[in-house]
Amino acid sequence: MTPKTYPYLHLPHYDFCIPALGYGTYFSPRSGREGNDGSVKRSVLTALKAGYRHIDTAALYECEEEVGEALREWFDMGGRREEVFVTTKFWNQNHSPLDVLASLTESLARLQLDYVDLYLMHWPISFNPTPLPASLDAPTFDTYDPALYHTRPIATLPNGKPSLNRDLSYNHISTWEAMEELYRRGLCRNIGVSNFTVKGLMEVCEYAEVKPVVNQVELHPYLPQPELLQFCKERDIILCAYSPLGSQTVEKEERVIADPVVRGIAEKRGCTEAQVLLSWAILHRGTVALPMSSDEGRIRGNSVVVELTEEEYGAIDGIEKRKRFVNFDEEWGVREAFGHGIFEYQ
Repeated sequence: MTPKTYPYLHLPHYDFCIPALGYGTYFSPRSGREGNDGSVKRSVLTALKAGYRHIDTAALYECEEEVGEALREWFDMGGRREEVFVTTKFWNQNHSPLDVLASLTESLARLQLDYVDLYLMHWPISFNPTPLPASLDAPTFDTYDPALYHTRPIATLPNGKPSLNRDLSYNHISTWEAMEELYRRGLCRNIGVSNFTVKGLMEVCEYAEVKPVVNQVELHPYLPQPELLQFCKERDIILCAYSPLGSQTVEKEERVIADPVVRGIAEKRGCTEAQVLLSWAILHRGTVALPMSSDEGRIRGNSVVVELTEEEYGAIDGIEKRKRFVNFDEEWGVREAFGHGIFEYQ
């Protein structure tokens, strides 16, 4: 019997299809940290061999080169480009239109791809980049030359925090228009956002000619975000869960996989807590989920489909504890600069 696999999610109105299970590369060892040791490449290849057909990465993760090497090897082994869904994202200092283009151009070179399937604005918050060299005039979209113009580092304040760009943090029109142009040029098949609230999504939808098809956010039983999920379903936007297993870097009692409800279902089913949480995210809630692991056994295990009963799904829905693990208000100085947190102003 052929093992069950997780489904693809569809938006028929936009002719959009995305594998519901993706492999997230954020916590994989990064080529920019300890040298290009091939660990990310091995993990991505393990995921592809286990049946994953969705690879999620980003410029920030510093591993696009290894992801590209894994994809190239997979294609050389007979894998087809159209069967692998690749997502990447641009980081916060690249919200100006030209930098949106430059960031994707650089990502495609590292990934060894002609296009990505999904290109995301990583956060609604914009940083200022360092100034252009005095010898270089800023080109336009049409005069951009990747050999001459490159994305720049983040400008920082004396306290070490990033210099925030208020205009581009509150108004995403020019950034979104640049993403639409890249879509029209065929450099990305779809565009979307990440870490946006309902209010932020409503604003984008008001002016977008090409609608966002995905909003990638932190989602798990401790942060289910039901209002955001309902809004996205009503607007034909797929909600994509990063950290669907919660955080593994916090104290054990704070971990979602250690929750008594989740653990009890896993013990009863004879499966892992991760399999329980992925089933809840994908089969019950209809979201995409991006589990992260560099352990080959866990990568393979996370692809195994475990169907729960409505009673078991309901028990997970009933978990009352609330915890957001990913929030950079203090690290980025957002509240200090804007008078509110990242998830409050949108």
